[in-house]
Amino acid sequence: MAKIQFSRNFNLVHKKNEVIGEVQQSQILLNRWRIFRLASAIFSAVSVFPAGTDYEMRFSEARNAENCDLDTDHNSSPRFLVMILCLISIILLIPYRYYYIKWRKHIPSTYRELPCLAKISLSEYSKLKKKATWRDYLGGDTIFAFCVNIIFPYPGLNATFTLRQQILYQEVNICYFWAELFYAMMFFRWAFLIFVLFNYGSYQNPIAMRYCEKYDVPPSPYFSLKCYVNQNPMAMLFLFLLLPGTLIFASTMRIFERPMKRSAVDFDYPGNAIWNVIVTIFTIGYGDFFPATNLGRITIALSSFLGSVVLSFLFVTLTHIFTLTSSEEKALKEILLTNSAIATIKRAFTYTKSKFSTSEEKINAWDSVQTQTRSFNKIREELGIDADDNEAILSDLSERVLKVEANLEKFKCSITLLSHKFDSLNKR
Repeated sequence: MAKIQFSRNFNLVHKKNEVIGEVQQSQILLNRWRIFRLASAIFSAVSVFPAGTDYEMRFSEARNAENCDLDTDHNSSPRFLVMILCLISIILLIPYRYYYIKWRKHIPSTYRELPCLAKISLSEYSKLKKKATWRDYLGGDTIFAFCVNIIFPYPGLNATFTLRQQILYQEVNICYFWAELFYAMMFFRWAFLIFVLFNYGSYQNPIAMRYCEKYDVPPSPYFSLKCYVNQNPMAMLFLFLLLPGTLIFASTMRIFERPMKRSAVDFDYPGNAIWNVIVTIFTIGYGDFFPATNLGRITIALSSFLGSVVLSFLFVTLTHIFTLTSSEEKALKEILLTNSAIATIKRAFTYTKSKFSTSEEKINAWDSVQTQTRSFNKIREELGIDADDNEAILSDLSERVLKVEANLEKFKCSITLLSHKFDSLNKR
């Protein structure tokens, strides 16, 4: 009865002057905080595009490892756009957290209409109903999202820093702009957006939350991610792990390697960086493209860690796909055993019907029958067919042989009777 009421309450359409139930109000609050969280993540991720435009416009052809040359012919409008998008993303975190806390606090009120499937202690009930503190408003991923959004190439930020390292037995000073480093860190906003998207889907709807409540499972994006991986491993592997990871690591490494200006390794072309990450992830390592800077090496090392996850994931998934089910195993056993039995019977039948000119031919034919019989017994042992199963099979075959013999006897009698009638007709 509770399930019917639950389904009905969550599918009510709100009309003007209509009294809203507690369950429906909880759903409204849930949708509000989720939409504000998604909007914040989208604005944060979209800001990568104007930041990339600014990076490409300001990168000078005269740039090299020790000279941080800058193309100053372009204005700072892309950076101002990045700043505006990041500020909007930060502002959207405020209503997100407000409605989230309001939703959590309102959950106990829904128990009057829809009793909880799990037992809740008085302390847990009081904890849900208590007044929120400033720590609650800064909880969850709020602080992390705020820190992510304040890292971007600020307008007027042209400061540089130098990293000293050894390349081919020579000390090299590699010059970077701080704006480039901040831009490289912005790529991981897309990974964060993908994670936020898991607040939606079939494992985050009211029915899924209802059963999560029953078994005391937090209905978090992490739980939803695990469910999708369990049900659609190959799609999750390529769409949400391999493809985003390749693009993120390739774009980051290109930023760090591009100032080196190596003639044999051209990272100005983004496809070379993508190729380098792909051959690293799949442990091929041709060596045609490789990073020389320490930051680039750190990036490619992280991509190799992603590769170990992808490959192990891939092998486990393929093993699961090509593993026979119990019904398929039974069918395979029957097929192998029947084919071997048929081959043995054919070999024995051929032996009995053959006419041998020499005793040597007869001995060789009998050895062939014995070899096929041993092969049949070996397959029967490997498939775990015990004596009882074998007796049952032989009994079934005996019954079939008796039926065939009876039918043949009837057929023989019919032929004899028919021949007698032909004889009588001929005599007339």
